[in-house]
This record gives sequence, C-alpha cells and structure tokens, in this order.
Amino acid sequence: MIKKDDCGGVVIRSIPGKFCKGLWKIKFIPKCVHFVWKVCKDILLVRQNLSRKGMDVDPICPRCAQAEEDIVNAFLLCDEVRRIWFASSLGGRIKVGQGSSFAGWFVECL
Repeated sequence: MIKKDDCGGVVIRSIPGKFCKGLWKIKFIPKCVHFVWKVCKDILLVRQNLSRKGMDVDPICPRCAQAEEDIVNAFLLCDEVRRIWFASSLGGRIKVGQGSSFAGWFVECL
C-alpha cells in the first residue's frame, strides 16, 4: 500500500510515524541510524531495488539463490543470514514470514 508517512516521504511499506520521528532522536552513531532508516524505508540498494530502477542485475540473492534479494531476504530470510542471526547473541530464530516488512519486524523487536 502506498501512502504518505510522517517522515515526509511516500513509502510502500510504511513505518509507524512515531517510530520514524523517534529514530532520529536516538543518541547513537549517526551512520547507523541512517542505515536503519534506509533499511526501514526500503531504499537500501539491494538487488531487487537496483533491478526496479532499471539496472541490469540479476535480482536473485547471490547467497541463497532461492529468492529475490529484497530487504527482508537480505537481512532476515536468506539461509546464510539466518545462520548469522542464530550464531549471534541477539537471538537465535527469526520469526518473520514472506510478505513481512523489515520495518515491522524491527519495530516489534524494540
């Protein structure tokens, strides 16, 4: 669904406005905050987004070769990424399904 959000942009997978406004108030490394914002807004240059912009790239994930490399696949669903999450101290199993947004998952984790 395309709609205007409280951050002033048009997004396909909208983030709750309070989260978007609050993200910029976090006292953390600015580059990291900007990175999280780009991921949540689905504007990070993953293969699916590059392909959508007309670049001649294969949109399939180079790590798992099972799905298009979108934000959710690149950070949550890819088998290689799941192994990293499982090995990390942040928590073993990622609970997210196809069609979910990274922003929704991220807000749930907070």
